[in-house]
Amino acid sequence: MRIQTSHSLLSCLAALLLIAPGAQAQTLRGVVQDESTGVSIEGALLLLLDGGGDVLGTILSDETGAFLLRAAASGRYSLRAERLGYATYTSQPISLADGAAVRVQLRLGIDAIPLEALTVLAGSRSRLGRLVGFDERRNDPAITGFFLDSEDLERRPAASPSRLLDVIPGVTLRRVQSQDHPLGLRNQIFLPGGRDDFGRPGCQAQVYVDGVPIVQGVDASVDDVMAGAAVAAVEGYPRPHSAPPQYGAGGDCGVVLFWLAEPAASSRGWDKRRLAVGVAAAFGIFLLSLGNR
Repeated sequence: MRIQTSHSLLSCLAALLLIAPGAQAQTLRGVVQDESTGVSIEGALLLLLDGGGDVLGTILSDETGAFLLRAAASGRYSLRAERLGYATYTSQPISLADGAAVRVQLRLGIDAIPLEALTVLAGSRSRLGRLVGFDERRNDPAITGFFLDSEDLERRPAASPSRLLDVIPGVTLRRVQSQDHPLGLRNQIFLPGGRDDFGRPGCQAQVYVDGVPIVQGVDASVDDVMAGAAVAAVEGYPRPHSAPPQYGAGGDCGVVLFWLAEPAASSRGWDKRRLAVGVAAAFGIFLLSLGNR
């Protein structure tokens, strides 16, 4: 048992050392609507063009009129929209800075192009690549889960990571006795489904911080790894099959993913933060294994 524990600990640390920071991407997302009715237009062909008019990417708008295009590098790009029954439209150049995330509203006319067909709704520097995935999942209507973004978290500035989930229906925090905790108690996150060791409804969630698993127990919790103010976003999936496959596969309970805020320093600082989270997680696994011997 001790050999297996040591091997798991070393494997976890080795894997963390090999994880590279997520690459940033320039994204252009938006919605296509009918100029006269405001109804979303499904099946519009969106083309991302460079300064020479070459097509760099294409996508069809979905049933809500939404689309997402990515640019491999920063620069100035144009957006072209084509749809049978509507006049083809090509926008003026749009600036995408390094790591920018720009949202637009595009209105197509049947006979002519409206004077202001393209409206930039928001433009900002995107977060780290790992949070681009958070945004995509949050905006996907086919995904079942809960999502807390920076605006949601700002309403609870003093909350610990686990207490951020108090507002989520179905999420339960259970306090367990812990001799080494300053308050004598640790919060464990439970989701609907199954029953715990005492026969109570609910199962212990699979918890990750920036993709690193955090084992919940008497000797460890997500609150030991970070402060609530360090959290940039949270997403949760009550059933493991609804979670991203790299997180929910093989688990019996749902998943909660915590994402840390983008560090102000270089990517080297990000590596240290990920390593610190991983060391804390691995140490928690090690302590739990000792307690189970």
